[in-house]
Amino acid sequence: MIMSDKYSVSVCWNNEDRCFIATCSEFPLLSAHGDSREEAVSEFQIVLEMAIESFTEDNIELPKPKTTASHSGQFRIRVPKSLHKSLVQRAEEENISLNTYVISLLSGNHASREVYTDKIDMLKRIVDNLTTHFASHRDTLQVYTQKLNLLESQSLQKEPPESEWITRPTDKHSYRTYRA
Repeated sequence: MIMSDKYSVSVCWNNEDRCFIATCSEFPLLSAHGDSREEAVSEFQIVLEMAIESFTEDNIELPKPKTTASHSGQFRIRVPKSLHKSLVQRAEEENISLNTYVISLLSGNHASREVYTDKIDMLKRIVDNLTTHFASHRDTLQVYTQKLNLLESQSLQKEPPESEWITRPTDKHSYRTYRA
């Protein structure tokens, strides 16, 4: 087995570059691209083997390959005595074990956090869309404002005809004068 085969490889599509990009979390500075997933992974294998060779030649310790973790489903946690007492009381009120009660609290909190994170992500997307939408309208408004300013400056530069009736507002009422 080649050493590079032990490292994880992730492949995702990149809209900007219009290709697949392969990366590795153990070597975060490395990447390779390809027109297909297979091509991106194949190119990445070459890059990764070159990096491993370079690390070895320079006596640099290689990162440890990720492995699948096995979890026993058990862990110990120390809590203040007052919290322990409160948890035991609530579990007894619910007529369930302390273990079951704590699992339900952790599960509920974890699920709430997931929902909260999803909603925050959704709100961020909405704000981004609104920002983009209003930015495009802002550009349109700027063009109209520039046109209005230009028309206003052109009309101010023109001299009124030699004689005309001009309406002049005062505080209480308007009156007309003849300008000759």
